[in-house]
Amino acid sequence: MVAIEERSFEAGAVSLNYAEAGTGAPVVLLHGGSSRWQHLADLVRELAERWHVYAPDLRGHGKSSHAPRRYRLTDYADDLVAFLERRTGAAEVFGHSLGGQVAIVAAARRPDLFRALAIGDTPLSVSTLRPGLQQSRQMLFVWRDLAASDRAGDEIADALREMRVDFEGRSGRAGDLMAKDSPWFDFMAGCLCDLDSTMLDAVIEFDEMHAGYEADRLLPEISCPVLLIQADPAYGGALSDEDVAVARSLLRDVRVARIDQVGHSLYPWKIAAVLRDFF
Repeated sequence: MVAIEERSFEAGAVSLNYAEAGTGAPVVLLHGGSSRWQHLADLVRELAERWHVYAPDLRGHGKSSHAPRRYRLTDYADDLVAFLERRTGAAEVFGHSLGGQVAIVAAARRPDLFRALAIGDTPLSVSTLRPGLQQSRQMLFVWRDLAASDRAGDEIADALREMRVDFEGRSGRAGDLMAKDSPWFDFMAGCLCDLDSTMLDAVIEFDEMHAGYEADRLLPEISCPVLLIQADPAYGGALSDEDVAVARSLLRDVRVARIDQVGHSLYPWKIAAVLRDFF
């Protein structure tokens, strides 16, 4: 079993907690919004058999510093650029969802720091990102209020079971659509206990956080090979065929992998082989 250690990195405005494992060329993994590095723990272990893997908690998430009202994509990208500059050097980077957005902004700004970029089910522009977030708006309000509360983790897990969700193409109460004893409820409750609730305010308010997030402005600035990993639309995948077509027209070197019967969360063990083939 590969050992994973947690360390701290001072990025300037915030202190980033990160996981580290393995040896070799650097690979950086970025989790999605409202999550933490542990969502990618299985992927860290698998890739660490060949690479030196780093998995930071994004600002406001996990054990990283909170930065109230400072959750623009450009703020996250500042952190990533600092991490690559001073901790890993030029690296291969995977970003899931919000992590993918952050990686795109950073790779457009500093292409010299990216050897390859894999994007996990991340819409590529404001115009394609906004509709999905609008559909998730009520869920985001629930998560925001739970993150802002002083409720214990088990109470938050119970509240998540009662939440109305869309899951793998079905709608209903989360506890009915997923097994009530699914580890997701306790995991997500822990994430929300750690999360700065104002991060979700930024997501809900949308415009300031995502200002300038446009494919036609960002993608032509990215010079490294790019892999777009699409989840299954029938299971709630967020990266559309429209975005893929735009990316093919704007990126210099792009490949696409479609993962059938896997939703937006992109279960890490489903994509390990795809990343091993790409990096």
